[in-house]
Amino acid sequence: MFSWSKQSSTPAASSSVPSSSSAAGYRRNSASTASLIPRNVHLSSYLNHPVLKPSTRKVSADDTTYDTVFQTTNGFALIVRVYVPADNTKAPQMTLHGVIASHNWLDIRMRVIGYAPILSDQSWRSSKLKLGDAVYAVIHHFQLHPPSISQVVDENLSRLQQTLSGTSNNNATNRSNPPNTTSSINVQAQVIDKKEAACKVDEEELSSLIPRVPSNFPEIEELSLQLLINYQQNIRGDALKELKESIEMSNVDTATANLALEEKVESICMEVETLKQDLKSNKALNESDEFADDWVESGGMMLGL
Repeated sequence: MFSWSKQSSTPAASSSVPSSSSAAGYRRNSASTASLIPRNVHLSSYLNHPVLKPSTRKVSADDTTYDTVFQTTNGFALIVRVYVPADNTKAPQMTLHGVIASHNWLDIRMRVIGYAPILSDQSWRSSKLKLGDAVYAVIHHFQLHPPSISQVVDENLSRLQQTLSGTSNNNATNRSNPPNTTSSINVQAQVIDKKEAACKVDEEELSSLIPRVPSNFPEIEELSLQLLINYQQNIRGDALKELKESIEMSNVDTATANLALEEKVESICMEVETLKQDLKSNKALNESDEFADDWVESGGMMLGL
């Protein structure tokens, strides 16, 4: 288990500085850039994380997109997809992949919006967190507070969930028919106690998952009105760019899900057509039988003539 960094965070000042304070502004920007955690360190903290490493894999041709599989306390398997921008100053993006779900940490595109350090580039830089710790915090939250799953749209995730469900059913069957011995009951009780203990999280650990919020921001207080205006405009530009990238990722996920469902829809359409043809055949057969019965009862005389 890890502990979050508890350094105070301060936003970086805008590079647009009046000439009277340009030297001080450049010094602040240089210090801010130097304090950034290198991208390779972020990736290493994620890919070599002692908890996340066994269940993490790269899903893109480059080194920007990764999936981490985990299981919630209610036994459901989920995938967090992590996008790591090539620009080290940009915040990572996390989405819940392969499902349609509802949770106060998710938007309608399944993007994680409830974890403050990744809400904006400025928040990410100020948090001083490594990527591995941030991903673990998000997964840990979903493990303790599982989302409500409406639909599983990823075929691999669906198969994995079926496997887990089968294992859970077998375990439930074994528990419902225990051997009639005191030792077996004690062993099962110990296993249950260990599982319950593993799910418990003490208050100190929960507190460590929430970065401290500074009481003031001296660098912002020292800025002039023009600098604050420029800073606000920069934030708006970053937000629009993030929204565009999010929509593009959402479109890709939606297209992938549609392709996965296309074959199933075609199969259902063929089945419907087959049923319609069978229905027509049965109707025609019934009409023929009725006509034959009437013809026999009339003594061989054609009816309706």
